[in-house]
Amino acid sequence: MQRGLWSWENIKHIQYFKKVKEMQNRNLQYYLFEILVVFLGIMAAFGLNSWWQGVQESHLEEKYLTGLKNDNDKNITALTGLIEIAEDNYNAIQKIVGMISKNDYKVDTIIHNSVRMVYLFEFTQNSITFETLKASGNLEIISDYDLRNKIVEVYNHYSRISKFDQMYRKYIDDYVIPFMWKNIDMISGKPVNANFVKQVEFKNVLTGYLLLLTQQLDGYKQGLEKSKALKEMLEKS
Repeated sequence: MQRGLWSWENIKHIQYFKKVKEMQNRNLQYYLFEILVVFLGIMAAFGLNSWWQGVQESHLEEKYLTGLKNDNDKNITALTGLIEIAEDNYNAIQKIVGMISKNDYKVDTIIHNSVRMVYLFEFTQNSITFETLKASGNLEIISDYDLRNKIVEVYNHYSRISKFDQMYRKYIDDYVIPFMWKNIDMISGKPVNANFVKQVEFKNVLTGYLLLLTQQLDGYKQGLEKSKALKEMLEKS
């Protein structure tokens, strides 16, 4: 006997498959919900981690900025003092040049002023914070782009000043000191040969010294201006 399409057995199969499909739909919804929960949990964790990292970087930036301010203040003080010394030397040597140009060869006065050429002075920059920033790769932690560039600009100029100081010191070692030791008794302050003030070599030593001192002095003054500009930016940060 052929069974009909809507026999009881077929109806049971249809009901079974409906239940299976309903369970599959419920499972799919559950899995989608689980995936959504996991996704939201991961995003929340990333967000919390990013927020905490931002807080830490902000605190670290404040520490670096405080260190940079302290270093910069010390550099301003040092450059101000060096400019005063360099200008005193410049005026002393210019006085000798003026006397010689007028054929005024007062030996005692010339010796008194010329010994200033053997004075060694140089800029020792305070750069602990900047060097730490560079070595650690944390320079980008300074969030203000213009401030970061100014910091780099200032310390690059300090490197130029260091080169000027080296040239100045080498000139004194190679030319000034040998000449002075040969022509002046440094204990008594008296000339070994009073005519040395008329020698071309002495005039050349003076000229070379003034050129290097002028370069050094300009470097100090520019460094001071840049450091003061940095100070203003640091105080606003």
